[in-house]
Amino acid sequence: MDPTHTIIFVTMIVLAAVFTIYVILLKIPDRRNGNKMKIDDGRSDLKILRADSECHAMRENELEKFLKEGKRLMRLVTITGKNEPRINPVWYLYKNGKLLFITSEKSRKVRDIQGNNIVAFCIDQDPAPYRGVRGRGEAEIIFEPETVMEVTKELILKYLGNLDNAVARRFLKDAKMSGVVVEIKPKAFVTWK
Repeated sequence: MDPTHTIIFVTMIVLAAVFTIYVILLKIPDRRNGNKMKIDDGRSDLKILRADSECHAMRENELEKFLKEGKRLMRLVTITGKNEPRINPVWYLYKNGKLLFITSEKSRKVRDIQGNNIVAFCIDQDPAPYRGVRGRGEAEIIFEPETVMEVTKELILKYLGNLDNAVARRFLKDAKMSGVVVEIKPKAFVTWK
């Protein structure tokens, strides 16, 4: 090999090594597999992934908007004491990178979560354009009465529009008597649009 080709070859190897170190140190997101998403509570371990190779993943701002807008139901999957999946539709809020919902402290959802706090969820939009989010995370049960009432009021306003109707009053009464907040800390979002 003549000296010119040797210099070009060595330069290419050095550039490849520098680029590899750059990618590893800065953790440049892999667009094929998803992007890391920094959420309000400072976590940076959450990933946004695309559902399959034939659809696009939502960007962070699209995901935030999708989870906060509209009156979509979240389908929650818990694992029963018999190791069987149980699915329940629930009203939800998305706040500070967490999914929140209200239920009775005596509900099967709570019993399931007390036995196994790993849950799965799906929130999607049926009419075209089809969009959605699914994932899994760790659920925590919050018994604080002020938090329960605050989240209940926010859910009622999101789904019913006001607190002054028979359904809203029933939800407020039930939440005050035996309500708990379930907070889900997602580990990853798989999205499609």
